[in-house]
Amino acid sequence: MTETKPTSRGLLVVQLLIVAIILAGTAAIIVVILAQRQVRLAVSRADHSYLTDDPCAAPCWQGFQPGETSRDDVLATLNQLDFVEPGSGVYDPQVFVEDGSGQALSTIYFHCRYPPLRGCGTVYLRDDKFRSVYLVVSEVRFREVIDKWGAPDRLYSAAFTPDGGGCMLKLVWTKFGVSARYDSFDDSSVCMTARNGQPLSPDWPVYAIEIGQGIANSYWYDDVDLVWPGVSAP
Repeated sequence: MTETKPTSRGLLVVQLLIVAIILAGTAAIIVVILAQRQVRLAVSRADHSYLTDDPCAAPCWQGFQPGETSRDDVLATLNQLDFVEPGSGVYDPQVFVEDGSGQALSTIYFHCRYPPLRGCGTVYLRDDKFRSVYLVVSEVRFREVIDKWGAPDRLYSAAFTPDGGGCMLKLVWTKFGVSARYDSFDDSSVCMTARNGQPLSPDWPVYAIEIGQGIANSYWYDDVDLVWPGVSAP
């Protein structure tokens, strides 16, 4: 049998295919690296002032002092913060009475650039003065907030959905005017762990931080003043 030798053109096609595969693989790696870099950038530029006390320590946030900082000053500062989407701070003049506290409040809503998230924060105003801020956070764990403020003095839990599914767990540090919230739409294990008095995992994520006055409000939680069970060893 006569052996068929590849032609020069055939070898060229094979070589070009190999080069194309290598280039495609390299491009895919570069895309992944760039995406990971963007995620790290978004996390690093997100708000962590509540952990660093820069520019002020809770219950102050971003220089906003509860009961002192005016609505106009809040709006002016929000639109200058690096992690806030420019111009996204919107004042809602509609006043509502907060369940539980009975306080008449108005709000300022804003969006975040880092991490990119619409509706990431709400500033609550009382008598046109800063009362508190509710901020959705990223890449923050129980470990970090407990290292910062110690054991919370109040602990609440509730189901996330009307049919009893999921979990909302709220840790409150009344001395500092801070609360941290864990949310899960379909996993109730964190709440069950807390209700059973078992140590919580330090790696569980924090969904939102609230800073200011009125943060101990528990009107929509089913289980209030649970005993703090501590956290498990890392």
